[in-house]
Amino acid sequence: MAQYWHDNIGKVDPGGTMVTTNELPYPNEAELAHTTKMARFLVSYIQEKGGQISFADFFEQALYHEEYGYYTGALPIFGTEGDFITAPLVSPFFSYGLANQVIEVAENLGGTYNILEIGAGSGVMAADVLTHLKKHDCLPEKYLILERSPHLKGEQHAHLLKTHPDLIDRIEWIDEAPSENWRGVLLANEVIDALPVERFRFENGKPYYVDVALNIDQANESVSLTPTLRESDEALNQFIAELAEYEITFNDGFESEYCPLLHDWLPEVTQTLTEGVALFIDYGYDEAEYYRPERKTGTLIAHYKHHAHEDFYLYPGLQDLTANVNFTQVAMIAEAAGMDVLGYTTQNFFLFGNQLETLLTEAKANTPDEVEWYRISQGVQEVVLPNAMGERFKVMALGRNYEHDLQGFSLAEYSYQL
Repeated sequence: MAQYWHDNIGKVDPGGTMVTTNELPYPNEAELAHTTKMARFLVSYIQEKGGQISFADFFEQALYHEEYGYYTGALPIFGTEGDFITAPLVSPFFSYGLANQVIEVAENLGGTYNILEIGAGSGVMAADVLTHLKKHDCLPEKYLILERSPHLKGEQHAHLLKTHPDLIDRIEWIDEAPSENWRGVLLANEVIDALPVERFRFENGKPYYVDVALNIDQANESVSLTPTLRESDEALNQFIAELAEYEITFNDGFESEYCPLLHDWLPEVTQTLTEGVALFIDYGYDEAEYYRPERKTGTLIAHYKHHAHEDFYLYPGLQDLTANVNFTQVAMIAEAAGMDVLGYTTQNFFLFGNQLETLLTEAKANTPDEVEWYRISQGVQEVVLPNAMGERFKVMALGRNYEHDLQGFSLAEYSYQL
């Protein structure tokens, strides 16, 4: 079986503590079979491409290969059996707060509206949002789900059929962004962080791409993936020049990433939203914070069975790859696409601005069992406390033809930092 390694293992990123490869759980038999097939594909693919590929290409194949990709394969990735837990899985009150923001937007729009959720994961958030909207008699005409993974589509359909059999006819799965104009709310929780990124590194005062190549060990009959530098092109040079205009420069040895795909992806998923709001929830920074000198190894991390580490090439198809979001870049691309930045804040302020405290007061009154209330409160704390998800995750609202304030940004609004 091919062996994989990376020379960045064990470093500590300002965003959190990494583990080393020898601290990770070992894959079971089915997982090993899956990653072996993916590894063999990658070796052949890289050889066909001339011996090296861009990191974005590797990222795309590792996560979205039609058969062996991390998100498109059939192995569990969410929850305790998977590799990470998202806020909707931690507490339904995350989704209830999000739904309160949807209600405000829908009321201001008047008439019928739709919801488009991008990357619905296990379907839990969609189910909880619909539960809350149904309770408040504010259901959308259609709940569209844009999902690339056939396996996740099946999971989402099964969960939503179980939780909302009466609403299943208004839930529609789509393979690409809507081509017809629509009005309403776009929801994207932990989506942009999963877009392929390019890695870059500074050497001798110049930027280079960090590509992925093969290291063939004839003596041990093994193949490993290894980083290799490639000369910068116009796209990377322009990105670095734009950062320099804001006095963001880099020393030799600085390695990070950026997301050129965002320039096409964001306008594509929002272009037919003629009236309404797009909400993006993700972990990330403004641009100046993103490229601080202290963050010299970038923000890219791998997740495997609830362990974060920096061996990006380990177990391809079995582990998640994710990079923090540059929200300054998101805002600039959105404005160029004719959208307005309506708000930018932390997840905890956003939820409290959407009546989280009222939701919890009502829940406590209806939860006489102390053990159950403790479980509920623990979940809520995880999504709002500063040392958990509360400040690490940010919420950005983009709007088109929407002239109203958003209650989710009434307590704190940080757009001036972008």
